[in-house]
Amino acid sequence: MGWKKGDVIVQVDPYAHVLGQKHRGTRCDSCFTCGKVLKKCTACMFLHYCSRTCQKNDWLLHKDECPCLKRVAPRIPTDSVRLLLRLLIRLQRGDNQKAVCDSANWRPFEELETHSCEILQDEKRSDLLAKATFTLRQMVGDSVSLPEAGDILDVFGRMVINTFSICDGEMQPIGSGVYLSPSLLDHSCVPNAVAVFTGTTLSVRCLTDIPGDQPTQVLISYIDQLAPSCERRKQLKEQYYFTCQCRRCTEADMDGLMLGAACQQRGCDGTLMYDGKTFLACQTCQSRSSDEAYRLKVQTVMEESQTALKTLDHLKTSGDPETRLQVCKELLRKQRVLSPFNVYYVKTLDQAMDVCIDSQQWEQAVDFGQQTVQPYVKLHPPGSPTVGIQLLKLGKLQLYLHRLQAARMYLEQALSILRVTHGESHEVYQELSELLHRCVAEMEHSNG
Repeated sequence: MGWKKGDVIVQVDPYAHVLGQKHRGTRCDSCFTCGKVLKKCTACMFLHYCSRTCQKNDWLLHKDECPCLKRVAPRIPTDSVRLLLRLLIRLQRGDNQKAVCDSANWRPFEELETHSCEILQDEKRSDLLAKATFTLRQMVGDSVSLPEAGDILDVFGRMVINTFSICDGEMQPIGSGVYLSPSLLDHSCVPNAVAVFTGTTLSVRCLTDIPGDQPTQVLISYIDQLAPSCERRKQLKEQYYFTCQCRRCTEADMDGLMLGAACQQRGCDGTLMYDGKTFLACQTCQSRSSDEAYRLKVQTVMEESQTALKTLDHLKTSGDPETRLQVCKELLRKQRVLSPFNVYYVKTLDQAMDVCIDSQQWEQAVDFGQQTVQPYVKLHPPGSPTVGIQLLKLGKLQLYLHRLQAARMYLEQALSILRVTHGESHEVYQELSELLHRCVAEMEHSNG
């Protein structure tokens, strides 16, 4: 009995889902496939489809959504309002008990937690609910019958607590959806399973052997793990209303490294572990630092880094690559006092790598990316797909630059992770296998 490493625990389609606004017109609104030739819904002119099949599948919900979108055009409702509307449409049709999208049938929509009391006490969420309700009343007209305010609150609560970010092959969010059975799974910062997507289909796969066959034994991570425990707990409390009690949070054993500073001893490249108040002994030379000015400088740089990283996230959609790279380089200069394993330094390197890829500066992208590998492996939970995707990106870059030995190393490391997290039938794994095959063939040709 039980699940083995790499097994698929559950595989389901969404109960309701929406494509992210920034991807509208470039991906199919039904299956999320990228497409150069997408056909608009001729009625609302808002949604796009890659085929008649996708349009027909989506029509089950869109036939009631369509006049709502037309009614507020050219204004564009937020993703959360659209998802809420689709949930209300689905519930109005009376199929909240059993959905064909979810063969596991672990629980129906009505059994999802509402957290209505917490939401009413949460100023941000209460404001979001009020705005969403106002927008819905403008949208629906006679097309959809809105329930009473208390029922809207319950549906809204179930949505915001149980929504999954639907990600592409590189684990980047492209939309959002509610999945019934997987929403039963609890969180851990040391997960034994992972949720991955093929289009909009969600698969939960084992990262380790799991004894027994109950969903309560399956743990996934709700959030990005590249953050110290205080930030992870804060995010989980704000978003899901619970305080994480997993070992990684209660022991906070990685925090000293995640917040570490560069050793002050000349010639030492070690890390001064930081507990939020004082530096501990350097891991390499065992020296200690009681320099309060240095501690304050490190603290200031970390605070400035958090602000700058938020700016860089904003610039991804509104800034040019040259500006983004300049911000990254200026921040990296300030971060010389931080350890190579400091999460803010690693995140900045990651941003710099991505902007270099966007601007086709391949060699710089490799230089930045290679510095993230050891921290990624050390700071993420074992078997993390995020590490696998990072290794895949580096392998592709090295292969493009014809650095075959390095490319093979990264691609093989990525393969061992993604075989478990994505499975051999996933398009990302298949692309990786083809790249590795090509790399080996080119090496043999070069040596022949």
